[in-house]
Amino acid sequence: MRITGPELDDLAHQAAADALVAIIGKLGQFRGESRFTTWAYKFVMFEVSVKVGRHFWRHPDVPLDAEDWERLPERFGFDPEQEAEWRDLLAALHRAVAEKLTPIFAAGSCTRG
Repeated sequence: MRITGPELDDLAHQAAADALVAIIGKLGQFRGESRFTTWAYKFVMFEVSVKVGRHFWRHPDVPLDAEDWERLPERFGFDPEQEAEWRDLLAALHRAVAEKLTPIFAAGSCTRG
């Protein structure tokens, strides 16, 4: 996930604290139809996913170097013809990201809401 060190620790502590608050707030709704840990686990998973999602929304920089772009078609198991088509498509996508989107985000012209 490219989150490490103090940032990862902070994210984990925030998710744990928010999950605990949610669990305590919903404790009266626990019906005992499953193990308590199974019931509580869904709150933890929700909070972790929210925190990770917000982190990447605020820090969207996930650089892909040329090698990363080259490996994408290999992951799909295409035959050579399909792979050639995908490589062309990915090359066009890579150019569009580099030439059109990157300057927009670098300049701060794009608002996120």
